[in-house]
Amino acid sequence: MISAFKSHLKTTFPFVGKAKLLVACSGGLDSVALVHLLHNLNYDIAIAHCNFNLRERESDEDALFVEQLASDLNVTFHMEGFQTKRYAKEEGVSTQMAARDLRYAW
Repeated sequence: MISAFKSHLKTTFPFVGKAKLLVACSGGLDSVALVHLLHNLNYDIAIAHCNFNLRERESDEDALFVEQLASDLNVTFHMEGFQTKRYAKEEGVSTQMAARDLRYAW
């Protein structure tokens, strides 16, 4: 799997080989797997996590998990917390649109 992934990156995204990559990591399976694959291939990565505070304590647990992952891999960790529901109400948009707006602005 790692060799196929490496080949895919080199073919599809040849510019990432020497770049510093900021990997968005929610703490879910897909993004955690991506972090591990890139790290195992010795890419220069840092991890970014958005805490949208949508699931109370669980959102904080996700943030702590991703922060610990970054620490375990000895990579830089960036996190921002948002009051997504309040922003959605103030802007008159859905929670999903609010989260996207906040994430993109960050």
